[in-house]
Amino acid sequence: MAIKMLILGDFHMPDRASSIPDSILAKIRAEKFDLVLCTGDLEDEEALKILQSFGREVFVVRGNMDWLDLPHVQRVDREGFAIGLIHG
Repeated sequence: MAIKMLILGDFHMPDRASSIPDSILAKIRAEKFDLVLCTGDLEDEEALKILQSFGREVFVVRGNMDWLDLPHVQRVDREGFAIGLIHG
């Protein structure tokens, strides 16, 4: 069974960007993602809520600009693969 993943990071909202550009947001919302993997720098609780709306399972790690209570490292195991998430 194939898993559809969205992998992204460094939102920096609202510090560096006020929102996700409409054209990108429309493409993301048009899909149904099984997993959303994010390498952090959300900076804001609202950005986390937006991210959680993108897929069924969401995994996020803490970036250097995050003040949210997020793990520094995560491992996601799916279909025989191990995916490591870290901000860097």
